[in-house]
Amino acid sequence: MKKTKIFAMGGIEEVGKNMYVVEHDDEIIIMDAGIKFANELLLGMNGIIPNYEYLIKNSKKNIYLVITHGHEDHIGGVPYLLSKVDIKKIYAPKLATEMIKRKLNEFKLNLPENEIIDENLTVSLKNIKMDFFRVCHSVPDSFGVLIETPNGNIVNPGDYRFDFCSDEQTDINKISKIAEKDIDILFIDTTNAEAEGFSSSEIHVIENLLKIIKDAKGRVFISTFSSNLSRIEKVIEGAIELKKKICIIGRSMENNIKTAKRIGLINIGENDIISTKEIESYSDNELLFILTGSQGEEKAALNQIALGTHPKIIVKETDTFVLSSNPIPGNFLSVEELVNKLFKTGAKVVQHKIDSIIHASGHATTQEQQLMIKLVNPRYIVPIHGEYKMLKTLRKTAQEAEFHKDNVIIIRNGEVIELYKKEAIKTNEVINVDPILIDGKRISKNSIKTIEERKEISDNGVFNIIICYDKKNKKIIGNPQVSTRGIFYVKDSISLIQKISYSIKEEIEKILNDKNFSINNMKEKSIEIAKFFIWKNKKKNPKIITTVFEI
Repeated sequence: MKKTKIFAMGGIEEVGKNMYVVEHDDEIIIMDAGIKFANELLLGMNGIIPNYEYLIKNSKKNIYLVITHGHEDHIGGVPYLLSKVDIKKIYAPKLATEMIKRKLNEFKLNLPENEIIDENLTVSLKNIKMDFFRVCHSVPDSFGVLIETPNGNIVNPGDYRFDFCSDEQTDINKISKIAEKDIDILFIDTTNAEAEGFSSSEIHVIENLLKIIKDAKGRVFISTFSSNLSRIEKVIEGAIELKKKICIIGRSMENNIKTAKRIGLINIGENDIISTKEIESYSDNELLFILTGSQGEEKAALNQIALGTHPKIIVKETDTFVLSSNPIPGNFLSVEELVNKLFKTGAKVVQHKIDSIIHASGHATTQEQQLMIKLVNPRYIVPIHGEYKMLKTLRKTAQEAEFHKDNVIIIRNGEVIELYKKEAIKTNEVINVDPILIDGKRISKNSIKTIEERKEISDNGVFNIIICYDKKNKKIIGNPQVSTRGIFYVKDSISLIQKISYSIKEEIEKILNDKNFSINNMKEKSIEIAKFFIWKNKKKNPKIITTVFEI
């Protein structure tokens, strides 16, 4: 019997780009295909995805994609994956499917054959079987998956928590039935591994948010994750009872609410929502804004409002801003900067604190992780979806629940576990899953070079040289035209500009009749001269771009 391979393409030693693989013979199951958001150090890049090289090389196998829920770190990479890899079929919950369709439409890609996941779906492939169970998370319609292989059974609950007051609860009964099948490997989300106890119930978050809305003297702005649709619905329902008018701001927030309404996951009347054009028709204490930007995103609505650059909203001291979220690892600095901007406006700012609970994580805490371990009762645990310290913390948490530490297998992205006759061993095989940067809708093959070039431009500016070349008569027409961006003011450096232009023409004319002369020689000589004069006079090392027009 062949061995079953298990590895992560993303999601280990990081928070984001979740992508986990189970492979047996000619079948590959991919669990999620996420994106990791770029930070300010990745100049101009949109995000990071794993290298899909292994999947491309194995494209003759039957490759299936299972989506556990609709968060970006689980579905954001789907368009890039589909553009490179032939996916035989996608299994995804209804909400996530609609979100994926919207993404693919932007990329002008078609959705492959797909099937909607619910708690009754079972899948039987040639070698592998799958079953699904509902979990409670911060986005509705979230599921865990059981993967049965010839060598053993694997459970991935996805992102989950236990909230016994939630409308959508983690299905303990179904998990218990799955556990009876004798589970060999349990994947555990470690994002919240350092948080003790059980997390607060969402019902308390809603109560506190509605109290803030009720007590506010002026306008209220609540910023939360656009995927936190259950919270958004409950807040809107409560605010309507308080006679508030609701204004939704932010493209992702608007799109997610429209999608959830269309498929019946939330119920909000058209008359309850107003546009920013209508806000002047209401008094301040009648208005509630729900908007994006709780992570300090530069282009999000909340940051624009804080900076005073939003076209419709100017902050008043009577306003109340509520950040109903926690910073995602990697976003702490941007969130702190946002909070300081909001405080500078003079408005009231409310953040999540121990004595002011306005956010509940969708990820399992220590005791919730232990509860899942006890319910599933696996032979091995593979910690996923977290930084290294979180993976290590999970091992300690498992030990406290009387689980043997040697059976907690910590891997890196690309490292392969082999499951054979119910025994799991980490091998020496490492698959190339190096991170790939996304530039717009393109996968940037020369991503590191692109970042270096953008940093060079950011630090030192750009110097443009335009040369007109009479190819027939082998001469330069006029003096080269030069312009600068971000180096120095041309008006203050006319003599330097003229010196560079004249020197470029003079030096190029010396090599025009050389036997091996080429346009590249002309460009190289121009760059060499410009670099020399700019460094000598300005101590700058800009990106120099040379354009030659042949006449």
